[in-house]
Amino acid sequence: APPAEAPQTAAPAAQPPAEKPAPALEVGTAAPDFELPMMGGGTVKLSDAAGSKVVVIALWAAYNDYCADQLRAVQQIAAQYDEAVVQVLAINDRDTATIAKQFLDKHQLDVPVALDINGEIAAAYGIAELPYTAVVDQQGVIQKIQKGYIPSLQSDIGGKLRSLLESPASPASEEADDT
Repeated sequence: APPAEAPQTAAPAAQPPAEKPAPALEVGTAAPDFELPMMGGGTVKLSDAAGSKVVVIALWAAYNDYCADQLRAVQQIAAQYDEAVVQVLAINDRDTATIAKQFLDKHQLDVPVALDINGEIAAAYGIAELPYTAVVDQQGVIQKIQKGYIPSLQSDIGGKLRSLLESPASPASEEADDT
């Protein structure tokens, strides 16, 4: 009889992800479409904004306190723009609705949250670290990516939104900016 295999006493150090993540997306590439359930009911689909809205995607998870700073910044951005022009979408990565709500309550955050229980967005966008913030223009093209949190996130995203939403400047308005 063949010798019995020794029992395995330790699990491998790291399990590979169930799905191999896509390569990290870059500015100028089309944002992969998705449809996710929203906390509080309903669903959201990225392609529904095509042609009319700029979308700020903020991928976050409750285990990372930097995500609270990220969500606070995008919450302030949302307050500055009409929802018909800019859609802010906080996507929770792999937490239950209960855990996500506890995190939002703890940090006194009020943002629309979609739930990505299976980590599909992180895989499709090639996201290896959170928080992750992206600006997707009206044509569905990624115009800005911020990996991690930086204190200038709100102003950086705000600047990108202004440049995407401005109509072409006339010479008179350019002169006014110089004075």
